[in-house]
Amino acid sequence: MDTWLGISFRIIILAVFFDGTISRAAGSMDEAFYIEPMEVQMAPARQTATIKVVNNEEHMLRIRVDVFERTDSIDGSERRVLSRDLRPDAVEFDMAPGALRHITLSYRGAKEISRERAFRVVVKQVESAQMAATDSLDLRFIYIASVFVTPEKARAKLVVDAVRRIADRSVELEISNAGQAHQKMKQIRTIVFKQEPGVRSAPRELELSAGSIEMLSKTNLLSGARRIFKLELNENEDGMSSEARLRVNLETAKDSRPPASN
Repeated sequence: MDTWLGISFRIIILAVFFDGTISRAAGSMDEAFYIEPMEVQMAPARQTATIKVVNNEEHMLRIRVDVFERTDSIDGSERRVLSRDLRPDAVEFDMAPGALRHITLSYRGAKEISRERAFRVVVKQVESAQMAATDSLDLRFIYIASVFVTPEKARAKLVVDAVRRIADRSVELEISNAGQAHQKMKQIRTIVFKQEPGVRSAPRELELSAGSIEMLSKTNLLSGARRIFKLELNENEDGMSSEARLRVNLETAKDSRPPASN
């Protein structure tokens, strides 16, 4: 912690996170530095891929690059383990003002894999000797990019494991990805809940709330992962019959393979 004019302040760290569900024009803001692309698709036989790092600042920056393999838990939390199979050609380096540098990522894992492997590339600004010597506000950026190593012909396959009514306008939806590749939920065309007839209820479709639709659209379900979503119905819905059973139609785009990156 530093003190300036009697006011104490800490380092401010800004993170830019990308999970295949958020689009951002790299370099479109006045970042101290930026990277692109924010998502990379690789085949296991492809040895390398590159990420570009640009220093927009008027002073020297020190940059660190770490690569982790990632898995997701049922509640959506992410676990990361430092990777030995995907490595950057430089872990820490200095960048002059206006400099551009290409980081080469080398895949050294098995070439024959049955399902996609997901990685995070964390590129962050760390303290340099020049930064430590100044009294200005220490504003640092962290970028978290995605790398997918995907076998040929791999596809996602979403399976609805369970659907439960937990309140008058709320449902709990359990989905697993039994395929070999990740699935961006924003590629889901429709999620339709059909209320099967009970004693006095007729079959009808139930519309999700805007908030639930937005939440689903930001989800990326990795190969082999399973998630439980708590979803709300549109406030215009008059609720579900307590006697009704629910079934789900889950429709994805015809080609659910993740798009290849350049």
